[in-house]
Amino acid sequence: MAGGSRSERFDDVRPGRGSRSPRRRRRPWRSLWVTGTLLGLMACGASWQQLTARLEERYYPPPGTLVDVGGHRLHLHCSGRGRPTVVLEAGLPGSSLDWALVQPKTAKVTRVCAYDRAGYGWGEPGPRPRTSLRLTDELHVLLERAGVPSPYVLVGHSFGGLHVRLYASRFPTQVAGVVLVDAASEEVVRRRPPRVVKLLWCEVEIWLGLRRLEQAFGLDRDARKLPSTVRQVAAARAMRPATCRAAYDEASVRAESLWEVRQAAGLGSKPLVVVTRGRDLDPPWRAGQAALLRLSTKSSQVVASGSGHYVQLDQPDAVVDAVRTVIAASRDAANCTDHRRC
Repeated sequence: MAGGSRSERFDDVRPGRGSRSPRRRRRPWRSLWVTGTLLGLMACGASWQQLTARLEERYYPPPGTLVDVGGHRLHLHCSGRGRPTVVLEAGLPGSSLDWALVQPKTAKVTRVCAYDRAGYGWGEPGPRPRTSLRLTDELHVLLERAGVPSPYVLVGHSFGGLHVRLYASRFPTQVAGVVLVDAASEEVVRRRPPRVVKLLWCEVEIWLGLRRLEQAFGLDRDARKLPSTVRQVAAARAMRPATCRAAYDEASVRAESLWEVRQAAGLGSKPLVVVTRGRDLDPPWRAGQAALLRLSTKSSQVVASGSGHYVQLDQPDAVVDAVRTVIAASRDAANCTDHRRC
């Protein structure tokens, strides 16, 4: 029969759009395999995170004391003797361990206390909103309930500089002087707000164990500058979702915090030392540092030429010397007042 039989013609027809090739039939299974593998890796990462976090809670107890400040506890670690008392305020999202190179040297000349804001280090999560006003309230209650005597020399790093300035304005009789360690000015914070989306993703990374994977490859350069005895503890405390959540809570209300700080009074004649990093210092940040100097009639600036933003880790002696300068000035002022011969 011309053209061949019907069955022969069908056999010669190649698969077209309407038919499914064996290769295409296998693609859904390949997608399921990839999806299943990813879900399995995510589950393994999350399990790794949960198990390691529980072990770290047991192995790394707080070096200081936990003090109730109204429904949640903050961690306070003090050492040394003498007055005025130095109070160390970390940046965002730092902890009391950021001062591991500064606190021991400062303790040789006076009493010094580092603390953890709510959610950081060993601090328990606190109520919202986490504005600067609330943070200074909690610090005030913490120092009072822990029996830490005033006057205080407040030391604030980065975003923490805003908080110590507001504290000095709200409780002026308790503050003898201030040291700002590469602190953020209002204008810099307004122009360069913290990356809120990045902080949200940070919490996801921790839950899935991705941050621990980064840590295993040693990608955190600042952490390497800590003493070996502290490095692992600091890394462990940073590997908690509460840390990222606390940073997000503070960053998301930065506009309110800036408004609160703008309403604050200056330092008057209280001694102030502004410690500024020497590396990667752009014009806006330099202008902000100059603006901070105008907060007091007795201010001075120290440029840590070999330091990045974390001056307390790059050049801790620069911070210690600045603190000693303010301590000496505050003691001279106290003696002057006591003997009435200013």
